[in-house]
Amino acid sequence: MDSRFYIIGIKHCGKSSVGNLLAKELNINFYDLDDIIENSVNMDVRSFYKTYGKEAFQKAETRAIKYLEGVKHGFICATGGGICDNIESFEILKKLKNSIYINTPFDTVYSRIIKNGVPAFLKSNDPKNEFLELYKSRNYKYKSMALLEVSGDNLTPQEITSKIVEQLRS
Repeated sequence: MDSRFYIIGIKHCGKSSVGNLLAKELNINFYDLDDIIENSVNMDVRSFYKTYGKEAFQKAETRAIKYLEGVKHGFICATGGGICDNIESFEILKKLKNSIYINTPFDTVYSRIIKNGVPAFLKSNDPKNEFLELYKSRNYKYKSMALLEVSGDNLTPQEITSKIVEQLRS
């Protein structure tokens, strides 16, 4: 079994928390795709996106995925929530078929996202409905690229990690 996995899911579903725990459990390295991007562009991902735009960000994201394709040892990589909207990265991950989708209910992730106020990426007068549309379109894409899917519904990161390990070992 290839022990190189990508954790995918909507923003605030727990990708980094679960990814870190899963890497420790499997005794392999953990990467956060945003960290790889930041190291390659020498600025934080928010500033890079804001300064250079979506297209430049997606190119940097794809370069990071291609970099990880060359890593020979096992790893867990937490991706950004928008990875499925990046056509080139989406196709690479779909072909690799080694993504783990944390499917967390809409209300749970929405409450996490707005906890400190409505984020800038939700621009409409109806942020909840805008995020719901994003959630629905991405949910379909995540499912199509996932090796396995685990529910993040009312579970701690440790419980989600245990479910993933159980599925990987079965």
